[in-house]
Amino acid sequence: TVLAATNQSHAQIPPVVTDTPPSTSTPTFTATATATTGPTATATPIQFTTSNGFCLSAPYNQVIPCPASPVPTRTPVQVTKTLSVSGGTPGPYDTTMYTVTITSSVLCFSLTEPVYLATLGNPDAVAITPILPNYVAPGGNLIPVQLDPATGTAVFSLEVFNKVVGPEGLSVKATWPQEGVERVVNLIPAAPPTATATPLPGASTATPTATAPATPASTTTGTPGTPAAAATPTATTSSQTFFVRACATPNPVAAGSTATLYAQTLPGATCTARIQYNDGSFPSSADFSGDQQTADTSGFVVYPFTANTTATGGSGKVTCTFNGQTETATATFGVTQPTTAVPGSSGAAAAICGTGSGVQVTAAVSASSIKRGSVVTVFGCITSDGKPLSGVPMTAFFNYRTAAQSCSGASDATGVASCSESVPADAPTSPATVSVTFSYNGQRYAAATQFTPY
Repeated sequence: TVLAATNQSHAQIPPVVTDTPPSTSTPTFTATATATTGPTATATPIQFTTSNGFCLSAPYNQVIPCPASPVPTRTPVQVTKTLSVSGGTPGPYDTTMYTVTITSSVLCFSLTEPVYLATLGNPDAVAITPILPNYVAPGGNLIPVQLDPATGTAVFSLEVFNKVVGPEGLSVKATWPQEGVERVVNLIPAAPPTATATPLPGASTATPTATAPATPASTTTGTPGTPAAAATPTATTSSQTFFVRACATPNPVAAGSTATLYAQTLPGATCTARIQYNDGSFPSSADFSGDQQTADTSGFVVYPFTANTTATGGSGKVTCTFNGQTETATATFGVTQPTTAVPGSSGAAAAICGTGSGVQVTAAVSASSIKRGSVVTVFGCITSDGKPLSGVPMTAFFNYRTAAQSCSGASDATGVASCSESVPADAPTSPATVSVTFSYNGQRYAAATQFTPY
């Protein structure tokens, strides 16, 4: 089952914040961190965005208890616009394969503005293929990005033909044209300039003919380190189309852990929420409060909850009212339950594999918390009418927000497939999402799980 938020209205989403593009003079990607690194690093005060009494910490808007000091301040909700490229894997015929991940989201919502992916260098040296979502991209080295609406991410495979890479090297660039935001990752540095011969003393040299300097073409660029000019957001008025959209994060959530149900609507709308698990039960008042909230200046309401349940999933419903209009949005989420069976055994198949009708896919990881630098193993199971399907290829994608990885395997006689990757040493200590996709009879079937690096 693919877990996704459901939009109840398709109105245009108002802008939330204007991002700041990196300096155009430095062709390297700078992650959206809030502190520097290295021996001279200094602590950076945590930025807070207060919403209905809750505090969202930068840079990923995680819900945390509001501290007594410093006093929380109202700042713009942080938008995530990142580009990451995994380390290259050698391929046949002197090629190298990379995994490119673009994230364009706010909270757990996919941004609606367009994004483009391009390569800088010889266009004949690369081949880009969308993986997740899987769609047919136009030819050339400039590709309109389609984001997964549930995660706000897009994953591509990038094949580089090394012999064709020119002296200019090769870089990958993601562009958000509405706000002039660019992210650039250099894969192959440009060749150093060729030295120019210096004439010997006394040797005659040709006198260059004076020519008029060429007039450069007119270009408009933002000042390095500052955002390009952006339109001023229009104030919310009753003439705007009323909408509500909802999402839950992390998704799935580990049983006994905390998650957050978010909704976005027009600022000033009043909202209530409820959560129901797929076994028919509801969270206790100690685990969740869906009391009325008023949407803040960005249109958000925030409902944290603790998943103290034995169910395998649930849904959150948010109902908002504005100027006599009422709309409701629903977000579904999964709940991962602990298992003690050894993955790959028949006991593991019974623990993680689905038993329902039709083709079902489930996913699990080797542990809910994994130390950075160690190995994480993801397990997927595919069944049809409760019976295991063997020999079905599986691809797993690890999304760490600032980086991405992938691995692959195939289902065994119990329907279980597995593969492993090392957790990056600099992975954020926030939940990482792992999506597994099986390709069966020309269709793609997917599921997701998560773990937290530490």
